[in-house]
Amino acid sequence: MRKVKNNQAIKRLAMKSFAASRTRNIMAVIAIALTAVLFTAVFTVGVGMAQDAEQNLICRREAICTV
Repeated sequence: MRKVKNNQAIKRLAMKSFAASRTRNIMAVIAIALTAVLFTAVFTVGVGMAQDAEQNLICRREAICTV
């Protein structure tokens, strides 16, 4: 990052920019949170399906199925 002598002005401009685009920032946070939830759900479903497939394979081999 560049060194400037007017750090206070840069900080003031950044804060005004954040305040002016408050709705956009809130929507970005919501989008990030929903993406995290989506990845968690997909991972959970994938692990569950893998465990179910493994259990089905064991059940077919041993012919002892417990539900």
